[in-house]
Amino acid sequence: VSDLLEQGERLADKQFADNAALQAEMLAGVAEHYMAAERWDKAVPLLERAAAIAGRQSDPAVRARALCPLAMMQMAQGQPKTAEATMRSALADLPDEPQQALQRAQCLIHASSFGFFTNQAEPTIRDAAAAIELLERTSIPTTLKDIDGPALLAYGYYLARRNREADEVYERLMVSLQRLGRERTATAASVLNNWGLVHYQGQIIKSEPLSSILVVPAPSM
Repeated sequence: VSDLLEQGERLADKQFADNAALQAEMLAGVAEHYMAAERWDKAVPLLERAAAIAGRQSDPAVRARALCPLAMMQMAQGQPKTAEATMRSALADLPDEPQQALQRAQCLIHASSFGFFTNQAEPTIRDAAAAIELLERTSIPTTLKDIDGPALLAYGYYLARRNREADEVYERLMVSLQRLGRERTATAASVLNNWGLVHYQGQIIKSEPLSSILVVPAPSM
């Protein structure tokens, strides 16, 4: 996988050298794959390059495409003030217009995920709810609306100790994962783990069955 991503980076540099917008888009896309693999050492420099290239463009969506995941990486690396400033800059420049709804929602998802590092419930809930509302007004099918947004909204409810609301959202989220055939993925495991935390203190009898779903039986010989 690393070899393929490195090849993608080289292709972006060569094939789109004369198209800064596409080059920034491609580099940001490769960086997000590194993020998913937790190769932050690779993701951050690529996002910084993408942001620098995008900074020369007039399209705010291109800049946001690089800046919003970069803000997420800055937060993960313990730079909350820098991360918040980067995110504010990206969102401030991004018009609140229908054609920018998807990119704005993606940025709000990244902003909401700050809650995993700050444990601040209110902004986690606010940004996740705003992203879901934006996506519900579009006809673009996306897992942001069905999975990423609800997962962050439920986690925000958990942080706020609004357990009933967290429980309801996690339940709907698992239905969506099952509908999409993703109930045995790492995403589902993370959802079930966080759902179990909702009941861990005070209702352990509800938490244990959720955790047990994570155990995948070993294949028979």
